[in-house]
Amino acid sequence: MKKFYQIIGIIAVIGLVLLLIIKFNNSKQNMQEVHHEITNSSFFSDYEHKHSVSSKTSNLKKFSKIKIKVNEADINIAKGDQFQVKVTSRNIKAVKIGVANQELTLANDHQASNDDCKLLITVPDKNAVSNISGSVNEGDVSLNDLTITDIDLQLDDGDLSINNIKALKTSFTLDEGDIKVANSTLKSDTSNCNDGDLTIFASQFKTSVSLTDGDVSISNSKILGSSSFNLHDGSFQMSEAPMISYLLSTHSGNEINFRHNNYSGHFSKVRQHTPLLRVTCGNGDININ
Repeated sequence: MKKFYQIIGIIAVIGLVLLLIIKFNNSKQNMQEVHHEITNSSFFSDYEHKHSVSSKTSNLKKFSKIKIKVNEADINIAKGDQFQVKVTSRNIKAVKIGVANQELTLANDHQASNDDCKLLITVPDKNAVSNISGSVNEGDVSLNDLTITDIDLQLDDGDLSINNIKALKTSFTLDEGDIKVANSTLKSDTSNCNDGDLTIFASQFKTSVSLTDGDVSISNSKILGSSSFNLHDGSFQMSEAPMISYLLSTHSGNEINFRHNNYSGHFSKVRQHTPLLRVTCGNGDININ
């Protein structure tokens, strides 16, 4: 009987030892997992800190021209307090700014990802800049409160906004993006857009527009000289239309509605000594009222 109790005691001791070993291993594994989680958390925290968005403002000497060659950035050019560029980005160093011969140049590294970049360019007087030109591969461009002689911009993927701008000559080429014009005067404009809409509100213009895939909407505006809109696939709409001459044509069975009267295929209205608005829609309706 005594021997039986000895055997039971030995088994109990062995079981206790095994239990302690298992608990120790589990505790060690948990500590490793906690350490791994803490390390990962610290890594992502450091990453976010190192890649956080920051801003830098540069006060510049006087310039009268702006040249843009930007891969990725949203750009706003406007009247402000002084000649200045503010860069907001995760990678400020990728943006190159320079002024030479009164020309401001803006560029960024095509190899670096900078899709969160924003550039604000200000000038102290609405007449300070005579020329804006260049290209943006990906990003929106906004022009505000300026009087400019010449604007020539190309956008690959982004919208163009023009507000309270007076310009003698403008040329806009967009591959994919919308054009919005408000409270502006464009005396001689050429606009081409592959995929996007054109909206003109409360403005004066003379223009030649070509849209591959997109609609045109014009309201409360004045036509300064004979203008044309050529839409391959899209509709044309004008409200509060001026009393000028019109030459309108559609294809593919689309309709023309002119001052609440319907026409099919072609319509013309000639008024002496007035500009001619020519609209051609390959696949879309024309509505002018």
